[in-house]
Amino acid sequence: MKLEKMIDLKFVKEHKIISVILAYIIIGIVYDVSDYLYLVATGKEITFSPLISIPLVVPFWPMMLYADLKNIGIMFQDVLTIIAILIFVVIFVKSWVPKNKT
Repeated sequence: MKLEKMIDLKFVKEHKIISVILAYIIIGIVYDVSDYLYLVATGKEITFSPLISIPLVVPFWPMMLYADLKNIGIMFQDVLTIIAILIFVVIFVKSWVPKNKT
């Protein structure tokens, strides 16, 4: 199935700023939820519930991702966040590049 059929790229073409903001928020939620799942899976203590941590993490996920990669190394949430970033980059490039109708 083609990407155009799976995702309505018309919205991304028409509302670029809103699409970038939504992507930023979704990637932040992916970062926080994957961190929560990692903590649950490893049995580590969870300091904040997702109801508190999502609003705190979403605005600052790029800094937290950078700090994780620089100080700790690659962790589970970092891999999923980088995959989410790549998915959104592909979606944006696919929607913003004009089609060649030959």
